[in-house]
Amino acid sequence: MLDGFKLGLASRTSAHKVHGLTPGTNTGSKIALWTEDTDLALEYVLENGGTLLSEAHDFLNDLRSGWVSDPDGNPNQLVCRVKPAET
Repeated sequence: MLDGFKLGLASRTSAHKVHGLTPGTNTGSKIALWTEDTDLALEYVLENGGTLLSEAHDFLNDLRSGWVSDPDGNPNQLVCRVKPAET
């Protein structure tokens, strides 16, 4: 984290098993960009030429994520923390 900007990495396994993506032959990690509002961030990226890979969805009880492709075709996760679902 630097000046309120938080950057993380998502594993290839997580991208596939948790989010249903097929990242291709790249066996490395995927960039996870933390935001205050995943849906708003997805909207911004798509309005500015991004390619949607996965609609925003909730996972792990307190996270909301969506995936977009960068100009080189690499998957990138947009994620935010949300109020945990009540059980």
